[in-house]
Amino acid sequence: MSWDKERIDMNIYSQGDVDKWVYNTCNICSVGCGCYIAVKDEKIVGIKGNGKHPTNRGRLGPKGENQWYANNSTDRLVTPLIRNSSGELTPAT
Repeated sequence: MSWDKERIDMNIYSQGDVDKWVYNTCNICSVGCGCYIAVKDEKIVGIKGNGKHPTNRGRLGPKGENQWYANNSTDRLVTPLIRNSSGELTPAT
């Protein structure tokens, strides 16, 4: 389903201008809505919908609009882990 008119949903937190916008698709569900990721100082600081994308015409669902917050969480894993034979989590190769 597509909407007749575009509407750009946006959720950004940034101190100053965004350094760059990176084209992407939302990774929350399997629809694949088009979006742009806001990057500032090599960190994700927001998201906005892609008004030209035929699926979502710039709209983002509530989960997609807020998905970027988890990337800045202090307890976010940055290395994949696997359990060793002792049951302890160790970095995966």
